Amino acid sequence: MDTHYKHCLITPFLNRFDMVAQLLEKLMQDLPPATVVILIDDGSDEVAKDSPTLKNWSQDERVVFLRHETNLGPAAARNSGVAWCRQRGINTVILLDSDCIPQPGMVQKHLELQDKHPDMMLIGGGIQGEGKGIWAHVDRTLSWFILIPQQPEKEINEPLHLPTTNLSFRLENFTNIPQLFEPRYRTGEDIAFVKLVRKMGGKLFFSPQPIIHHQDRESFKALFSHQFRWALHTYIVRTGIDNSSIFRQISFLLFFLMTFPIYVFYATYLTITPWIKIKPLFVLYIPVILLAYTIKGFGVIMGTINPKLALYEQ
Repeated sequence: MDTHYKHCLITPFLNRFDMVAQLLEKLMQDLPPATVVILIDDGSDEVAKDSPTLKNWSQDERVVFLRHETNLGPAAARNSGVAWCRQRGINTVILLDSDCIPQPGMVQKHLELQDKHPDMMLIGGGIQGEGKGIWAHVDRTLSWFILIPQQPEKEINEPLHLPTTNLSFRLENFTNIPQLFEPRYRTGEDIAFVKLVRKMGGKLFFSPQPIIHHQDRESFKALFSHQFRWALHTYIVRTGIDNSSIFRQISFLLFFLMTFPIYVFYATYLTITPWIKIKPLFVLYIPVILLAYTIKGFGVIMGTINPKLALYEQ
């Protein structure tokens, strides 16, 4: 059993070998001592550690490859990484998605933040969206308004949450939780995780540093289909995966239909306000943000009528 590691960074991926290689190239340049990088190959077409793109990294003792023979989803992949850490007594965990590139010092900064803010159960860093064209810029506006690097440090309160990338926590706070992430969710496992943390009385904290760069969606179709799919989990995550019933579905659906306009305008307000504070010209994005949340609203409705759309088949 490996005992010399104290911290780990977990990255799940499906194919995307070139992206993972770019991530490692940046990450390993200044990886702190006693830190291990756990890569979870979640059912890729080719065994990742044997591919020409990643084979050299499989020889690096700081990199561990785990593999799911079939695609189980990002939540299950992260659970596998967390289980590996627990077996080896590793306490500090950092999550980073495979479509992200860290700026220098990303891991070290998370370790410093964990020491500086022991009262914060989850700590998230800044995310800088990248991509060509207007739709990538819209995706950036929609996705990262909570994590704008130009914002100051602050506690993140409801209804806002932190995504499961550029996120760190300590496993000692989750001793009695067998699985941190609900593997049945196709999306929304990050919201469910935050919901769990808040139920435990934990706090969320944002720091503008460290920064990662995320590859955003560059086409109208990719952007708005993602918005629709991402909304499918809303009902099942908010009410609880094991608490769904016809009565709950009907009640949730009726309430949502009555408040649909409020949802669209309030979500748009939450999204656009931080950007306008940084650059007033972001006000021009309001119509397209309204459209995005309208599409999301239809996703919420579909996911409430048929919650299985948000779940992996069991």
